[in-house]
Amino acid sequence: MPRKILKKYSSKSYWKNKTVLITGINGFIGSNLSKLLLSLGAKIIGIANDKKKNSLLEYYAIKKDIKIHYLDLSDYKKLDTIIKKASFVNR
Repeated sequence: MPRKILKKYSSKSYWKNKTVLITGINGFIGSNLSKLLLSLGAKIIGIANDKKKNSLLEYYAIKKDIKIHYLDLSDYKKLDTIIKKASFVNR
């Protein structure tokens, strides 16, 4: 069963035009996940708590392909606004 799951979620057809919200977008895991999902056709919205220069997003040259919001995750009002604008809800 794990192979079926892996196969499903690693296919381009699954991720094409899906919007994915990634927190910690400037970190190692967030930037590498963004790179992978972009290569599979996903649209990425990232959240970071501060603007980092020389992040992996710049190194991978994918920062321009990602909509990044800078906020603290405890700011629920701003987070709610971002999620509603991205139309994650009711899909």
